[in-house]
Amino acid sequence: MRSEIPLDIALNMLVYSTQERVHGTICRPDCFVVEEEVDGKPVTQWIPKHGRKFAYILEKKGLEHFSIMNIIRKRFNISISYLGIKDTRAITRQLVLTSRFIGKEIAINQNAKLTFIGNASRPEHTGNRFKITIHGEGLEKINDIMNELNEKGFPNYYGYQRFGTIRPNTHLIGFYLVKEDYCKAFREILSDPYLKESKEILRLRAISTLGSLDVWRKINLYETEAVNIVNESQCIDFFLIRKDLSLIFIDAYLSFFVNKLISENWEKGDVDTEVNAKIELPNILSKTLKRRTISLIRKVREKPRNASVNVHEARRVTIEFSLPRGSYATMVLREIFKDDPRLFT
Repeated sequence: MRSEIPLDIALNMLVYSTQERVHGTICRPDCFVVEEEVDGKPVTQWIPKHGRKFAYILEKKGLEHFSIMNIIRKRFNISISYLGIKDTRAITRQLVLTSRFIGKEIAINQNAKLTFIGNASRPEHTGNRFKITIHGEGLEKINDIMNELNEKGFPNYYGYQRFGTIRPNTHLIGFYLVKEDYCKAFREILSDPYLKESKEILRLRAISTLGSLDVWRKINLYETEAVNIVNESQCIDFFLIRKDLSLIFIDAYLSFFVNKLISENWEKGDVDTEVNAKIELPNILSKTLKRRTISLIRKVREKPRNASVNVHEARRVTIEFSLPRGSYATMVLREIFKDDPRLFT
C-alpha cells in the first residue's frame, strides 16, 4: 500500500506494510513515554559497573534534546555524553554520563531532573521501550495491526524526527553542507519559515530574514547558539564548532536517500536485506570531522519486540513495544494511523 501523505512523499516514506487504519490522536507529551534500554535492560533497572564517568538518569517532559543538554553543560560547566537523542514531545528517561559528580538528585527545571545511579564505563545502547496511549475511533483494529506488524514487520524508515516534523529541513541543511554552501545552510537554520511553526517562531524568522539576528539571543534554542557563535564571522564557523550537529545534518541528508532505497526494496519484495548510502565530504568538513566519507547501512524491515495492547475503553488504548537502537516508534504509529504525522509525532 502506498502513502498519499505529503510529508511521507517528501521524505521518501512511500509504502506501508499494513492495510487497516484507525482515526485517533496521541496527547503529547503525557501519552508518549520512552525509556532507553541499556545493555538490554530499561535504564531505570540498569545497574552501572565501575568506571570513570558519572551515570545519571535524565527524565524530561516536553523538552528538546539539544536545548536541555546545553542547559546542563553550561549550568554545571561539565562535559556530558548520551547514548541517544530522545523525542521532544514525550516523557523520556535516558542515560547521561558526566565528567564529574554534580549531586544525587538535581532538578534542572520543572520538567527535567537528573538522578545519580553510579559510575559507568562504556554502556551499550540496545534500544528503547515505548508506552503510548491512543484516543480515537475504530481502536479495535489496533490489535490486528500490531499482530500484523509482529508477523510482517514494517519499512524501517528513518523517522520524521530525523528530518523534523514541524520544520522538516535537516536533510536540506545537510545537502547545503555537502555542497559547501554554508551560508545557505545557516540561513535554513535561522530564517526560512515553515508554516506549521508557532506564530512567535515565525515572527522571529521573519525578523532574522530581514537581517537582524539578535532576536534569537534570548531564546534557549540551538538557533541562539548558532547566532552567538557566528556573530559577524563566516557562516561556516557554527558547523565547524558544533561538529555533532554537522554530523546530524549530513546523516539526515543520507537518510533521505536510504528511505528511497527502502521504499524501492519493499515494493520489490526484497525486505530481508540491508541498504546503504555513502557520501564523500568536502575537504574542510572532512578535516574537521576527521573522516573522508560518511555512510549509512540499514535493515529494510524491522519488527516490534515484546508488543502488547491494553484496551482501557472503546476510545482509549495503550500499546507497549520495544525497538532496537535507531528504529523509530513513529514508524509503528505511521502504520496504525496512515494520516498526517502531526497527529502522532
